[in-house]
Amino acid sequence: MPEQHDPYLNTIQRGLNEDKIKTRKKKVENTEPKSKSFFTKNIILSDYIHLPESLQKFFLLTTFILIPYILGVFIMSVVMGYKTLKDFTTFNFDLYMLSWTIGYETMALILLIIIIKSAIVFKK
Repeated sequence: MPEQHDPYLNTIQRGLNEDKIKTRKKKVENTEPKSKSFFTKNIILSDYIHLPESLQKFFLLTTFILIPYILGVFIMSVVMGYKTLKDFTTFNFDLYMLSWTIGYETMALILLIIIIKSAIVFKK
């Protein structure tokens, strides 16, 4: 029965997870002194990704595989407008890896820009 979808149980579990996150944040704020630089800041991943622990690894693996591919296909279709979508959807391992690599590098560039922006705006 635990595999069955129960919205009330999901709401309770989400509330408990949020309570755990709040108590952990308070504990970290009380025990650790304020970080003096951007690069010494402590980051807890579960504060930013609100997923049940059982689905977290599966979701991260799926996004690691699918998001760069979809972004790469989008960029390749914009850059090379003469290619049809059928060329990208038929499975060709070389084309898949090319699309995935372009999407991965684009995501990495976007994340680096966000990190640099956060470091510049960071207040001590």
